[in-house]
This record gives sequence, C-alpha cells and structure tokens, in this order.
Amino acid sequence: KPPVGGAAPRPLPRGLRFADARGQLALPVRGTVSSRFGSGNKGVSVASASAAQVVSPYGGRVEFAGEFKNYERLVILNAGDGYFLVLTGLGETFVSSGESITLGEPLGQMPRTSDPDLYIEFRKNGRPVNPAPWLRSAES
Repeated sequence: KPPVGGAAPRPLPRGLRFADARGQLALPVRGTVSSRFGSGNKGVSVASASAAQVVSPYGGRVEFAGEFKNYERLVILNAGDGYFLVLTGLGETFVSSGESITLGEPLGQMPRTSDPDLYIEFRKNGRPVNPAPWLRSAES
C-alpha cells in the first residue's frame, strides 16, 4: 500500500548499491517534474500537492534534517559509496540526523501552501549528478 501522498516504492533487490539502482527509484513525492538538471540547475524539482508526504527514495543514514540557510527544511541522506541525496522545500521533517531509514519511509511533508515544489539533488563525492537516470518518473 503506497504511503499517503507519496510515491509507491518498488522493492529493490537486497544489497543493491545506489550506483546500480539507476532507473529503479520512485519520485519521493507524488507530482510532476517541473524543472530538470542542467543549465545551472543542480537537481530536479517536483511540483506536488499541499501537505503531500515525502518518502525516502532509497535507504541510508540521515546526515542532516531541519532548516538550513535559504533552503527551508531539508533532508540529506547518505546513500553510501559517496552518494548523497538532498531533498529540500519540505514544510515539516519526520526524521532526525543520525537516523537510519529504509526505502519508502516517510521523511516529511510538503508545506501547506499552493504549488509547493520539492527540490531533489543527487551528489557523488560532493559534486552534483543528474538524478533523472535513477528516477523512474523523471526523463533524462
């Protein structure tokens, strides 16, 4: 049963490394990709519904959860092998720094505003990488 307001996670093979999960990750929130990687944009944005639930697209360790500079509330997930997922634009976070989470676990929810956007950035060894090849719902 999919989480309320989130994307339905598809089970990944046990022990699958993040680098090998290309094309298998669901968007962390139900919505439509509203901006793509490239031309100065280091990630993708997903237009979602007000108060939609945001779920983890992959398991890992929460490195940071909360407010950070001009990013509103964000979650940084360590997916292993030098990969980090940054999700920002949340209205509320449900996880804490240091917590281990699994695929599909609720991370938070979008703000109760009109037209909220979730910004998703993938990083490998500190450098942005295009998340589209990993996400089932985002064309390259």
